[in-house]
Amino acid sequence: MFAVWLAWGLVYNKTSPFASPLIAIPLFYGTGFFSVTLTVATFSTLLRIAFLPERTLAEHVNAAVRQGLIIGVTVTVLMLFQQFRILTIWIAGMIVSMAFLIEAFFWEGEEHHDSDEIDS
Repeated sequence: MFAVWLAWGLVYNKTSPFASPLIAIPLFYGTGFFSVTLTVATFSTLLRIAFLPERTLAEHVNAAVRQGLIIGVTVTVLMLFQQFRILTIWIAGMIVSMAFLIEAFFWEGEEHHDSDEIDS
């Protein structure tokens, strides 16, 4: 996580989107995506371990990485929309709502999975 944030900082400070836009812009969004994803996944895993000790580490990591990817994609899409100056509060709300609905779909699957284990 720290290495990716360092890479994002280097891209942000050392590359010029005006001098080499075909390299600088994809590197900026790529390192930004991985930075947000890994940060959310790391802290989400730690919080899950602290507050849900009855689950296995694999379940914690699986859910945390999934949430990190969803939030990483959401932040990257919001930044892209802002770059093209088409981001409004309504568009941002719809993008965040879609991310929430995707995660809610997975929550629902986990709820059914947990209830199956209790019934058995």
